[in-house]
Amino acid sequence: MNSDKVITEAEQSAKHFTGISAVGGLVRGPAWVLHIRQEEITYRVITQEQVADELARFHLALKETRAQITQLAEQVAEGVGVEEAGVFDAHLMVVDDELLIGAVEELVRESYICAEVAVNRVAQKYSAKFSAMDDAYMRERSSDILDIGRRVVRNLLGVADTIPSSFERPHIIVADDLTPSQTVTLPRGQVLGIVTDRGSVTSHTAIIARALGIPAVVGLRNISVAVRHGDEVLLDGDRGTVKVRPTAAEAADFEEAQRSRREWRIELGDVEEKSATTPDGHTIRVLVNADHTFDWQELSSPWCEGVGLYRTESLWLQLGRAPTEDEQVAAYGKAARAMKGRQVVFRVLDIGGDKSFGDVGEGGEEANPFLGLRSIRYLLREREVFRQQLRAILRVSTLGDVCVMYPMVCDLAELKEADALLQECKAELLGEGVAFNDKMAQGVMVEIPSAAIMASQLARHCDFLCLGTNDLTQYTLAVDRANENVAALYQPTHPAVLWLVRETIEAARDRKLWCSVCGEMAGDPLLAVLLMGMGADTLSMSPAAVPAVKYVISKTPYADARRLARAVARAGNGEQALEMCRDLILRTAPEALGVESNSSC
Repeated sequence: MNSDKVITEAEQSAKHFTGISAVGGLVRGPAWVLHIRQEEITYRVITQEQVADELARFHLALKETRAQITQLAEQVAEGVGVEEAGVFDAHLMVVDDELLIGAVEELVRESYICAEVAVNRVAQKYSAKFSAMDDAYMRERSSDILDIGRRVVRNLLGVADTIPSSFERPHIIVADDLTPSQTVTLPRGQVLGIVTDRGSVTSHTAIIARALGIPAVVGLRNISVAVRHGDEVLLDGDRGTVKVRPTAAEAADFEEAQRSRREWRIELGDVEEKSATTPDGHTIRVLVNADHTFDWQELSSPWCEGVGLYRTESLWLQLGRAPTEDEQVAAYGKAARAMKGRQVVFRVLDIGGDKSFGDVGEGGEEANPFLGLRSIRYLLREREVFRQQLRAILRVSTLGDVCVMYPMVCDLAELKEADALLQECKAELLGEGVAFNDKMAQGVMVEIPSAAIMASQLARHCDFLCLGTNDLTQYTLAVDRANENVAALYQPTHPAVLWLVRETIEAARDRKLWCSVCGEMAGDPLLAVLLMGMGADTLSMSPAAVPAVKYVISKTPYADARRLARAVARAGNGEQALEMCRDLILRTAPEALGVESNSSC
């Protein structure tokens, strides 16, 4: 809680804060400091005769909690996106955890204490255990347990959440942290921005805020204590800075920056409809990442050049089970038809380990789910799941430029085994008289260091390579990008990561294959130019990132991007490489960095 924080005198008087940019944008407004109330729990002893009724109260509260979380997930899936709704999976797992339920029941039966006291004790105990674990993913479950524990207690006590249903005027939310349920229940349209003490770019708060398009800065340490309710706040989500109680000059400068940003956004609209072509005539494909929940009528517009990453797993998440082959054909066919001949790359099921849907992806508890039964490993073990998906993709391959991509491949043996099953599926469909494109392109998603190191071997057995830079960075640097304690170490521009990216691109070019990038690097205007200079010919990103990336490419000569790539190859660290990228964009497209263009640039 905020009252437990120790804040220095310097921090109390501080007006400028620097954290982690989670969602870009410049907003100005009053602060609404959100202190999450801890419910007062009265210690109450029960008799042996009351145990059954108390356990019934507990299970009713669990049922209410499960229904609330399910409803929130459905609201997010419908209003925000299926992938974002996945953050509630961990909460539902806590609600249904037999160990936690059993621990509460045992306290009620043997200690004769009321259910709310028992729930609070168990939640605090297991949250502390998870918080002390070495594995970052397991540490993150600590907050999930506390959040669900509080929700169950509130249901037992019959009290509502403390999140206001509306504001008199729009505010910038300031908090220690926000849970997914708190973030999605904030009054829509009345939240200008979000700033929190804790969090990282991949924290639940950041994921939901990004999907809602709310500017956010996280990891600001003690800002929730230093800011007073109603204080004027200037939030710069592009730079990750927050100014509190600004001077008149600071406010005026911020307004000018907002004006420039609005003008730049208007200019982006013109660029979006055009191809990404540099001033010296080099063109690079800019595609989008999508899934079956997207507005395919909008994506069928000319501005969308194709889909570089179609996340098939979202269909499993929405249904909560494995879809049938025909259900997959319907979903994939909708995308292929909407693209009207433009490319659609279907990534086969990327689940397992920490992600499971119904009876799919459950391989028992794993000490480290991120190094466990994931993606292609799961599919090669559950061959019938893989077979149905490959058949479905083949069946829609006649509708346009359809490709299939295997994720998390670590060696040539996995690629060959996947291809062998693909050939079996082709033979089956041929025997059934079902049409398909026998020349459908198949490729590998390079997101494990071993795959990047042996990219030249993989390239001899596929039609394209696609760099998944999120996982590649995470696995190369041994950094959990969701762990705020090491978030600063997650550097896509780290020399080791860039070496692997360069090796992969060159391996593809040597075989005359196309090489795409579909991680967060591709959607970052600074790094998109670097990737282009390194030789990537396709970038795939969220639709919202397309205009800015196209704008920067249209302003930056390809010759300059090539020189940048050569210079970055000699950089000693990630910060130096990033600064080189920034220096180039300051010269060619300063508006993309929120800087006015002038002769000194």
